[in-house]
Amino acid sequence: MLNFPIEFDQINSLALRPFENVHQLIKVLESMSKNFNISRDKIHQNYIDEAKISAYLCYFFSTNILKISACLDRLSPDLVSEIQHSNIIDFGTGPGTTLIGLIHHYGEMSGDLIGIDTSELMLKQARVLKDKYYANFKIKYQTDLDLLPSKNVTLIFSNSLNEVGSTYANNLIKKIKPERILLLEPGTKESFSEVKKIQAILYEQEYRVNYPCSKSLSCPLDDQNWCHQYINLRFSQSIESLTQRMKKDRRNSPVIFHMYSKKEMTQNSNIVFRYLGENKYSFEFEVCNHENIIEKHRVLKSSLKKLGVKKSKMKLFFLAGLEINLKIDKEITSNFFQSKLIITQ
Repeated sequence: MLNFPIEFDQINSLALRPFENVHQLIKVLESMSKNFNISRDKIHQNYIDEAKISAYLCYFFSTNILKISACLDRLSPDLVSEIQHSNIIDFGTGPGTTLIGLIHHYGEMSGDLIGIDTSELMLKQARVLKDKYYANFKIKYQTDLDLLPSKNVTLIFSNSLNEVGSTYANNLIKKIKPERILLLEPGTKESFSEVKKIQAILYEQEYRVNYPCSKSLSCPLDDQNWCHQYINLRFSQSIESLTQRMKKDRRNSPVIFHMYSKKEMTQNSNIVFRYLGENKYSFEFEVCNHENIIEKHRVLKSSLKKLGVKKSKMKLFFLAGLEINLKIDKEITSNFFQSKLIITQ
């Protein structure tokens, strides 16, 4: 298997069309970024030639592959085990990023691993990695929806829901009838709009949210707000240098990670919704509480110091997407509380 975090020279050697230097790669990536972020109607152009597929592998594969393990760490152990022993269908698999990420997280997978993508070039690139490093795993890549497993399926949307939309995704879910659905999307307002639509559809089909919401209730956010999580990633020196030259902070990556199944899994803790900032004495942030209601909280730095938290580490407790336990000391104004952080081992 490949070693992660991976170095640029190694991943570049596996590309359909290896780059002579990083400068050449960056020129292609800049062209692709415009389609991803601005000219969304031209996003298909990122998947039609070997240079762009190779650039996707070197940059997006090398950074995105670390996300799946970080996300799985936020789920209950029982659910993580269920995924390991299920048949995986990864829709929008690209070069196999999420499937390979699962392999590295678990080490062994019990079921079939099926990657679906409309781009033949993406699948050609995926097969290069499979044949060289993952030939012993039951991975199959295809463009169609034929001959898919019908039982114990975990359906994954890998940065693809935002491209195909909730209507297409709903039709796919009805066809496959998965037991579990995992969404791993870019942490943007546009992506959350599609996630919020599919969430409402899934509730109607008796799926239940397992993460990040505490209960399977309608989302309290209006169209001007969006919910996402930050995950901390660490890259090799050569990939980190590449992200800096692209002027992108991929180490603190915003994602939208949701997990659904037929099982109701409620929790009594809060998820940090938005970090509001700090002053000399405190941190302020918003949480989505165990009733899916947005609350504003203030935690004093002095209370964190009493818990033995180093000053340099205090802010890390309040990153968007983290689960947090709080004890309310007093209500400052309506729905704004001064609270203490409860740290459990």
